[in-house]
Amino acid sequence: MKKNKHAWVLEEKKSGNIIGYITVDIPYDLLKVGELGYVIAEKYQHMGYAYEALTCMIKKYFNEEKLYLLEAKFNENNIASSKLLNKLGFQMEASLRGRRIDSYSGQRNNLIICSLTKDEVNF
Repeated sequence: MKKNKHAWVLEEKKSGNIIGYITVDIPYDLLKVGELGYVIAEKYQHMGYAYEALTCMIKKYFNEEKLYLLEAKFNENNIASSKLLNKLGFQMEASLRGRRIDSYSGQRNNLIICSLTKDEVNF
């Protein structure tokens, strides 16, 4: 199995429990654009872990990896991700119609794409 140097496990400091992960996909190094992906275990959501971890990743990838832009995608019904990314300074770029399916209802939802450039970082 090949190691992915852009995949990070999130560990709670106090307990040492793994609470989620973050990935950064950089498909074309020449463009200096990365795509953030993240998952936080439900038990640990709404506690600031995602904000703390994404802040660190944003700083790392803009400063050390010299990326120009980071983008993130989320289901339009994921209000928590929308608020989190907005708080981090991401701006909405597009809404792709019907690109997600709700696993409970089977209904199609839009996929939201947002991005942040190095110049827009405010922390």
